[in-house]
Amino acid sequence: MSLLFSIVIFGTAINETRQRLIGFEEGIYHYAETNTTAKHLDLRNQELNTTARNMAESLVYMNLLVLAAGGLGAYFLARRTLRPISEALAAQQRFTSDASHEFRTPLANMKMELELALRDPHMSKKDMAATMESTLEEINSLTELTSVLLALAAKDEQNNAVEKTSISQLLHRTRERFSADASRIHITQRSATSRYNATINPASIMEIFTIIIDNALKYSYPNTPITLHLQRRPGRIVVQITNKGKGIAAKDIPHIFTRFYQSDSSRSSHAHPTRGYGLGLALAQKLIKLNRSTISVQSKPGECTTFTLSLPQ
Repeated sequence: MSLLFSIVIFGTAINETRQRLIGFEEGIYHYAETNTTAKHLDLRNQELNTTARNMAESLVYMNLLVLAAGGLGAYFLARRTLRPISEALAAQQRFTSDASHEFRTPLANMKMELELALRDPHMSKKDMAATMESTLEEINSLTELTSVLLALAAKDEQNNAVEKTSISQLLHRTRERFSADASRIHITQRSATSRYNATINPASIMEIFTIIIDNALKYSYPNTPITLHLQRRPGRIVVQITNKGKGIAAKDIPHIFTRFYQSDSSRSSHAHPTRGYGLGLALAQKLIKLNRSTISVQSKPGECTTFTLSLPQ
């Protein structure tokens, strides 16, 4: 960079000097008839002074340009260097905010139930057992919430190692996690002879399948099938997970991947006894991005909902 600017300065100086010398020679010829040496000297000094002044101005401008370019370059390099630190700090702040936000309600419920139990000296063993069961349920919910929040915080900075993986085999392994509902989960594929291999991180994609299938079971009509369909598109392996149920309202679809967002239907659902926190799909989207994949959803309220995952081959 400095060599380039030196060449520019040198070229500018040479050109300026050449122009001044030409003017000086023309002046000599003009004043030759007068034979006045003093005038020749005055003209030469005037030309040299003008050249020196112009060269000094050029150097000042060039140095200012170098300083400005160096400052901008240093600024962008510093931002690039500090970006991982900034992202890690932001992830830590999100985790703290999310945890404090969601821990408040279950902790308040446990405190209230235990205080009522302590204030009632005549509480029966049956009521005490019910209080303990309720407290244990809240503790289990907090444990699950903590695990998901930690997973979300970890994925903010995680770089997944990818490998060629059979998506068909991965779907069958995921179905085994739902042994009680395995008969409802049907895996189909467009071509029985094709190999549906994608370049992904198996553990994280399996976690995505688990989250979506769990939601499909949770919000589907009783005893209705959950369909996992495999197909191939140019450069991609596509998995469609469909369930029949209340569906997702159009106004909720843009927000379902937002942390802690829960639609009205999910809050009022009685199909599954476990209360959700609205974090599963947020984690799924984070894992999808880490695998250079995409996820989308289409839903017909009262009929069916389909999540479509597009994975790189």
